[in-house]
Amino acid sequence: MKQVVVLGCGAWSTAIAKVIADNVASSNEFCSKIAMYVRGETHNDRNLVDYINNDHINPVYLPCITIPTNVVANSNIKEVVSDADIIVVAYPSRYVQWLIKQMNGHVKENAYFVSFCKGLVLYSEENRVKLVSDMIREQTGKSCVVVSGATTAIEIAEQQFTEVTIGAKNYDHGSEVKRLLQTNYLRMVITQDDVGVELCGGIKHVVAIAAGICDGLKLGDNTKSAVLRIGFWEMSELMKELFPDRAPTWIVHITYVQSIKMDVFG
Repeated sequence: MKQVVVLGCGAWSTAIAKVIADNVASSNEFCSKIAMYVRGETHNDRNLVDYINNDHINPVYLPCITIPTNVVANSNIKEVVSDADIIVVAYPSRYVQWLIKQMNGHVKENAYFVSFCKGLVLYSEENRVKLVSDMIREQTGKSCVVVSGATTAIEIAEQQFTEVTIGAKNYDHGSEVKRLLQTNYLRMVITQDDVGVELCGGIKHVVAIAAGICDGLKLGDNTKSAVLRIGFWEMSELMKELFPDRAPTWIVHITYVQSIKMDVFG
């Protein structure tokens, strides 16, 4: 059976760990325990690892949710990833490169990554941006599936119905991630357009900010609708400019239309 680990201890990673732990508890495909990398952080003079493993809560980032007992927190990232077959990364994008350096040389040969990271990585010395998944692939030599959509951690943890998109060039990996994550309240849609899925998650907030400015200026719905339409078009054009050989397909609209609608209309 395959071992799944989650890297991160924020609200998003905690919610994902809860979903996975509930799913694998009675699985014949995945190991029933989930290892969770938690950096050395304390709360009220207690280590966060201690809270998760003994009290089964994350008092800092998701205090109102009970974490399943089959989630085992560990602050040693090398121990966490050494036996992992599927490595779920739910970390702020600006810290992923540091994270990779900590685990390099300790990842199994056939392991692959699943990125829930939002945003892009800026390489100022090269004057270009890079997808988090591309950085993971280049620096680890492993495959990387991406997951994005209109989501908030607390609603997933509370089991409110949510739909997300899986972007996977390797369809077998994408299907496996779907089996790992999908529940009666979390619906997964698979596409091979991993670039479109990830870029939408990274740049949709710019359009949402523009819509917010419309509200601040007390402009009407017609104006906001025009801003959103132009924003969608500009997102597609930017994707083509940044990745001309990996142009996104229409299906990514599932990802960014839902996400922007949630950001704009709440």
